[in-house]
Amino acid sequence: IVCVDDINIKLLEKHHFTWQEVISLLLQNSISYQILKYLMCNEFFNVTFLEKELAVSEATFNRQLSFINSCLEEFDIAIYQGKQVGSELNWRYFYFELFQVTLTEYEWKKMCSDLDFDHLSYLCEKIIGEKLPTKKVSDLALWLAISQKRLLFQKDKKLPLHIEVDYIEENVFYKRLERLMLRFLSRYA
Repeated sequence: IVCVDDINIKLLEKHHFTWQEVISLLLQNSISYQILKYLMCNEFFNVTFLEKELAVSEATFNRQLSFINSCLEEFDIAIYQGKQVGSELNWRYFYFELFQVTLTEYEWKKMCSDLDFDHLSYLCEKIIGEKLPTKKVSDLALWLAISQKRLLFQKDKKLPLHIEVDYIEENVFYKRLERLMLRFLSRYA
């Protein structure tokens, strides 16, 4: 049941559903979201191809790109002439933030299907010395899934200038994590 007045829209539903399912339903036909999902796995794009694929005019496509770029400013990234501009780390962070809000449980499982969740949980426990909450391991799995899908992108993968490399290299947690991640990722070599 939907109740609409001048300011509010209320949805009264007898069945249980999650916020992500509502967001997913609203974004299902969003051209901007479809463009972003395409860019998640494709470093470059052809405007003509995507216009045809999304069945939109050139003007509509350009308006959507303009809207997307206005949203991406917060992350210091952009889309320009069929390329993703900005630090790869910032792009991954953007997708992490986006997918935390938009992915349903089914979509999350599909995206993270290549990861061994139990092994990842074990590695986390070994690094920090205690069991991580399931939500934190899920977040880490999402980050790794995003990173894995974008691993072969030719973009610069250096740390942003504001992160001190010396601090990271001397950090005990980072050293443990690096050793374990190298061992974990060696299975994909």
